[in-house]
Amino acid sequence: MVAINGLLVLIIAAIVAVLLVNVRGKGMVAAAVVVAITIVSSMVAIPALLGHSFELMLTGTYIFGPVAIKVDALSAWFILIINFTMTTGIFYGLGYMKRYADQRNSINPTCYSLFIVTFCLS
Repeated sequence: MVAINGLLVLIIAAIVAVLLVNVRGKGMVAAAVVVAITIVSSMVAIPALLGHSFELMLTGTYIFGPVAIKVDALSAWFILIINFTMTTGIFYGLGYMKRYADQRNSINPTCYSLFIVTFCLS
């Protein structure tokens, strides 16, 4: 439960930070968000991979009803693979995009952060 609450706080903080940081700082904010989400989701995935599955029932809404969140060994394995891919991808992207840092209309790393956030929410 602590990991889920931490993830929600992290998502809200990331959205605020991306809005407040200048263009040059957005890449570092995106990297920090990806690393933090990797750590938080790994705190759930590693014990599940070792046989201690994670289950959480959220109350949900009147329309959708209760929402079950379950992480077993198989889903934990995929979470860890995606965490590794996202973490290495953000650091590669930071180095790659340094070349375009002076361009005003360069690609924004915020989209990458939003991708990892939507992965964690799905």
